[in-house]
Amino acid sequence: MLAAEAGDLQGLSAAELATLEARSKTGFTALTLAVKSGQTAAVKQLIALGANAQILTQAGQSLALLAVANCHHAALSLVTSAGCDINRADNHGWTPMMLAVTRDMPETVGELLKLGANIKCTDKVRPI
Repeated sequence: MLAAEAGDLQGLSAAELATLEARSKTGFTALTLAVKSGQTAAVKQLIALGANAQILTQAGQSLALLAVANCHHAALSLVTSAGCDINRADNHGWTPMMLAVTRDMPETVGELLKLGANIKCTDKVRPI
């Protein structure tokens, strides 16, 4: 899994591809680590090999939320194109759009809107 996080495509083809859904001790898959660290080539390769773009972290975070949290627009585009729900809330009720608005990330908000994110989402307490 460290190969995915580091963007080591050779390491991916050997070790991690056999177990695309295996999780690290911290609960991340190779794809979640690649998205979180912005390793676009590794994200693309893992998706092409069948990694699940709808997978969630133990905290219920989608790949889209991880990409937004770490400011990786290219990874965000790849995972949403592969079927990741751009409007899915995590276990705390946060969506990628809510995170981007709260963190004052206008470029990310624009990217999310282009990808079809819902601007009228709520966090179970209040709308954004």
